[in-house]
Amino acid sequence: MWIFFAFIPAIVDAYANIADGHLSNTRFKDPWVLIFYLGIFELLFDPFVLFFGTPAILPLHTIALLGVITFLDFLYIIFYLKALREADTSIIAALFSLGKITVPLLAFFIIGEHLPWSQYLGFLAIVVTATALTASRSKGKIRFNKAFLLMFTSSLIHALQGVLYKLALEEVDWVTGFLYTIPFAIVIYLCIFIIKRRTIIQHLGSAQREWRTLLLQSGIAFISNVTGTIAISLAPITLVKAVFATQPFFVLLYTPILKRYSHFRLREQMDHDHLLKKIVCFIVIFLALMLLIP
Repeated sequence: MWIFFAFIPAIVDAYANIADGHLSNTRFKDPWVLIFYLGIFELLFDPFVLFFGTPAILPLHTIALLGVITFLDFLYIIFYLKALREADTSIIAALFSLGKITVPLLAFFIIGEHLPWSQYLGFLAIVVTATALTASRSKGKIRFNKAFLLMFTSSLIHALQGVLYKLALEEVDWVTGFLYTIPFAIVIYLCIFIIKRRTIIQHLGSAQREWRTLLLQSGIAFISNVTGTIAISLAPITLVKAVFATQPFFVLLYTPILKRYSHFRLREQMDHDHLLKKIVCFIVIFLALMLLIP
């Protein structure tokens, strides 16, 4: 059952990656502004979690932990949105695998998760392959573009956030864990507005023109967050994060469709050489994923 919930974020977030690339490269080049508008729309969906249960009263240390988790959730998105302006969307999605090498290590030290050696080998294969996606040869030297560093940082933060979330969900049910992050998110949105209010107001016209995309993005984020939270509560965080590694496959699948039927300006090299390199790397990632699923 957990794998069903784990695959939903990979499937829906692939569309979100493409839409994020369009919005961050055309309408909202300041990532904080994009996060603000997406967050405001997402708050419309959050109350629906109450249909699944009511939050329990938590001790202060658990509330503080959920506050840290919420902050890390915002922090990794900033680096991710900046990376979308540096490389193809499918490559950015694949580079989330860079942080996955730290997941089993963090899970081992923080919550005591143990996995067979074959699963650790699968993580190593994922990381090496994802790293190769941003490698290019210039004057006989291998170089990595700026997206590599940005996504390395983003994926590390994302990995830490996931492990801490798993730690919190061992103490509380997923509904309580999810709902307690909302007040912290509202505080962060208010801080963003105070600091970036002029830029946010300047982009109000862009938000009005893209309201359908922002609303859909926020709905997808809500579905992804809920199903991802359920998956983390049911299975080892290491395996859940591994399933998320299938996301770039769906990005490549959606790209030609959205190029044809949407107004998005997409950054995705789909010529023969680039497409072949991506497919080969993604297949390696998929095969490595097979080592991770018991």
